[in-house]
Amino acid sequence: MEDNSIDKQKCVTFTWTIENASSCFQKPGEEIKSPTFSINFYDYSKWHLSFYPRGRENENYIGFSLYREEDLGRYYPIDTDFEISLLAADFSSLKLSKGKQSFYVNEGFVFSNFERRKTIFVDEKSNFLPKDTLTVRCRIWCVKGDIQDNVEYVARTRIGVEWRSFVWTIPGFSSLQNHEKRSFCIKTDTANKEMISVNAFLTQKLNCEEFIRFECTCRDSSAKVTDIQLILLDATGKAIECIRDEFWFDDSCECKPFPFAVQKSKLLADQNLYLPGDVLTIQCECTITTGIVMEKIEKFSFGKSDDAQATPTGDFGADHEERLSRSTRVLKEDFKFLYSDGFLSDVILKTETAAFPAHKIILASRSSVFKAMFSSDMREAHGDTVDIEDISDDTLKRMLEYLYTAHVEGLQWESAIDLYIAANKYEILSLKDNCSSFLRFNLTPTKACEILLLSDLCRDDDLKTQVQNYILKYDKDIFYSDDWNHIIESDPKLAAYTMSLKYK
Repeated sequence: MEDNSIDKQKCVTFTWTIENASSCFQKPGEEIKSPTFSINFYDYSKWHLSFYPRGRENENYIGFSLYREEDLGRYYPIDTDFEISLLAADFSSLKLSKGKQSFYVNEGFVFSNFERRKTIFVDEKSNFLPKDTLTVRCRIWCVKGDIQDNVEYVARTRIGVEWRSFVWTIPGFSSLQNHEKRSFCIKTDTANKEMISVNAFLTQKLNCEEFIRFECTCRDSSAKVTDIQLILLDATGKAIECIRDEFWFDDSCECKPFPFAVQKSKLLADQNLYLPGDVLTIQCECTITTGIVMEKIEKFSFGKSDDAQATPTGDFGADHEERLSRSTRVLKEDFKFLYSDGFLSDVILKTETAAFPAHKIILASRSSVFKAMFSSDMREAHGDTVDIEDISDDTLKRMLEYLYTAHVEGLQWESAIDLYIAANKYEILSLKDNCSSFLRFNLTPTKACEILLLSDLCRDDDLKTQVQNYILKYDKDIFYSDDWNHIIESDPKLAAYTMSLKYK
């Protein structure tokens, strides 16, 4: 793979952060899967990254793989160049590996020995795991053909971790009978549900010597790994013995012993020091990994320039970028509050079933239609109500949120079409462009005809050209479909022109 040629091409960038990475509970050969993402140049193919925190084949190394999932697209191979890198806190690359693969469905490419585990989790932990977060970036280039837009995903996976620190007292220690258990239950912070219990009990060897032993019992299947440190304290608070172990649980009710034991006679030899009031005092430090508690795509954007993908450099550096990002975020939050609270609103947008308070100055600054409406002799300029026709409540709500924050969340196919039509009607060009990118990215042979008609109706030549190219690419699937027959009947001129492009 040649960097000079590839870096000039558009690509899909998938950045994945794993929080509490040092608490990953996977055993050797087991993986953490990223949220699924898509690349738009081959029928909405679905992909994911896999992270092997204790190695795929060698537990001394971490591993990664890029995997193409089962999808609704075609089953031919997809030829790609790609790279996977680990990023520092300033998003500079600390470790990078490159690959080239022709992917069929349900097939992946594995970097088994990506980096030594000790390097990541011990020697250079402060670099690779700032705030115990591992940041992975995967970039994918198409070998045959090209990606129409740069696409960027930002995804996050959080490993659930609960920490406990408590003092456990065992009264009447000297009267404890052989195999009699004393237990302490550790519960969840939120649901007050038992996760694990720590048990203490006496055992007797053949020479009649008695030992105090400890074991850990899983009470809930959400507890995957438990790291426990037990510190036996004397009357002054000084440590007598320290016992630490890590327990891996596959099932609830599973019980595992500590390998270390303490002689009872040692404690009884000086009861005033070790057992004041016949009470054994134990300081417990416990870390419980509860599995994956959150995984999601946080950001999804189209058309970022190559410069925008580069790591921030120059005199300002990462701190400036962070401050700028924070300021932008605060500004968006303030404007979102202004919209949601309706503070000082001076106009009401009314649909058939709902009313939405807004601010004329915001609407006019973001939409040329609203600007003309409020600055002319139209009745809306002098009134406080605007009737919004042919737009649903949900679409108007999304459109207003975008006007105030330049951001739209949770787009689906139908909502993107409705929002595209609304943006076209009110000449909100940036919103129209965002919706257009979403529709292009999610094109399939069964959806192409619908978007061809829509782009022609809205006189969006750029979108129409992209859809026509897509239709020609999958002509055998589309030209014999009922949807294409509908276009031939409803708009024969558009159908004929699109088909003629095949021979130009």
